[in-house]
Amino acid sequence: MIPTREEAERLLTEAELLNPGPWGDHSRTVAHCAEKIAAACEGMDSEKAYILGLLQPWLERDWIFFYLQVTFPF
Repeated sequence: MIPTREEAERLLTEAELLNPGPWGDHSRTVAHCAEKIAAACEGMDSEKAYILGLLQPWLERDWIFFYLQVTFPF
């Protein structure tokens, strides 16, 4: 289950307070672009695309962690 748009925006705002930098605006740009692309593609959910685009830093971080665990088991 993915968070709502409001929850995702709140998570991003909280994270920016803990770790300031340009990455927050980058995430918003990714979300906006993902939403527009999904809206133009039949069968894609533009709301989910926005939310996942907004949370992209977490998804990327989790993917890297998963990759490292699989590639270099502890």
